[in-house]
Amino acid sequence: LRVFGLSVITDMCLPDTLKPADINEIIAFANSAQPKLRALVLAVLQHEAAR
Repeated sequence: LRVFGLSVITDMCLPDTLKPADINEIIAFANSAQPKLRALVLAVLQHEAAR
């Protein structure tokens, strides 16, 4: 069984720049990653379908 997983990192938790979590900022960042992730997933699926 082949598996493909993705994750969006919304906060790198750098000790020198820690700040309280802002859920609206986290959601906005995750949403901004959606077009690239969608394109990546579609490309992987197309590649696999052509195999």
